[in-house]
Amino acid sequence: MTSNSAECFNSLTKEYRLLCMLEHVRGMLQSWFYERRNYWESQTTLHSDYCETRLASEADKDRRYRVESIDCYWGHVRDNRLYGIVNLHTKECTCKEFDSLGISCSHAIVAAKERNIPIQSLCSRFYKVNSLMTAYAEPINPLGHISEWKKPPGYVEKTILPPKFVAQAGR
Repeated sequence: MTSNSAECFNSLTKEYRLLCMLEHVRGMLQSWFYERRNYWESQTTLHSDYCETRLASEADKDRRYRVESIDCYWGHVRDNRLYGIVNLHTKECTCKEFDSLGISCSHAIVAAKERNIPIQSLCSRFYKVNSLMTAYAEPINPLGHISEWKKPPGYVEKTILPPKFVAQAGR
């Protein structure tokens, strides 16, 4: 996974390595943040696209489940040989999908429907459109020309040269 990310980054910055790579990367981030901010502002759903799709696919599985209520928060959800014990208050299930993803698993969806609880209310706040808009709210401003940068007192200009490279013979 690390190699793929590094290769992707290298391909994006290939033509800018010798010029102003830092400014290019800043410009890419600025444009990505702007596009994503505008995208999330235009959304009419309460949650991210991934969350909405996941909820829909998990809701399709719940048709064959039976719920045995334990108390007002706990439920034992059965499907032939498979089962899950759900706690809607702490948002946990024995299948661990609900706990790890923060999106309701099929067991939690059935238990929530049994108690007339909206399944969207059980999703983590990190999937909400408001959280995503907040993540991209800060603008990334240009650096400006180097002559305009403020230098701290005692700043000493140093020239940093690249390391010496000796080409090896053969492959």
